[in-house]
Amino acid sequence: MLKLDTVGKEEGGREKETQDSRVSFEDREGGGRSRRGGRRNTEYLYKKRKKSKEKNKNKKKKEEEEKKEEEKKKKKIKKKKKEEEEKKKIKKKKKEEEEKKEEEKKKKIKKKKKKKKKKKKKKNFLVVVVVVVVVVVAVMMAVVMAVVMVVVVIVIAVMMVVVVASAIAVVALINTI
Repeated sequence: MLKLDTVGKEEGGREKETQDSRVSFEDREGGGRSRRGGRRNTEYLYKKRKKSKEKNKNKKKKEEEEKKEEEKKKKKIKKKKKEEEEKKKIKKKKKEEEEKKEEEKKKKIKKKKKKKKKKKKKKNFLVVVVVVVVVVVAVMMAVVMAVVMVVVVIVIAVMMVVVVASAIAVVALINTI
């Protein structure tokens, strides 16, 4: 039997791998480490590093763009909120101003009503005074008329008595003659 570690095909042993017979790292597809710890392919590593750097740059750019977009969205949302708050404040101010105006109008109306009521009271007082005066005058006139009527009745009665007495006297004189 022949030993396996012998060199040469004639002796039946396997051929020992030499540095020349091995496929170099650069020639292999895909690269990677050789089993025997050979040097890495510098061009492949350079390309790989370049690709990874580009990927990282692209990732960073995308992240920065996303952050910028998010910040823009946040700013827009903040602006919208501020605008809404300002609109609400303006509406509140308008409502308060309208309420104040309405209150002032109500106060003015109340003052006018109070003034009118006072005037009405004066008018009522004047009306009452006039009515009382008219009633008193009417009563006094009625009393005076009653007194006058009584006096007239008395005068008429006296005149009737005088007329009757004179008639009787005239008749008596005529009878005596």
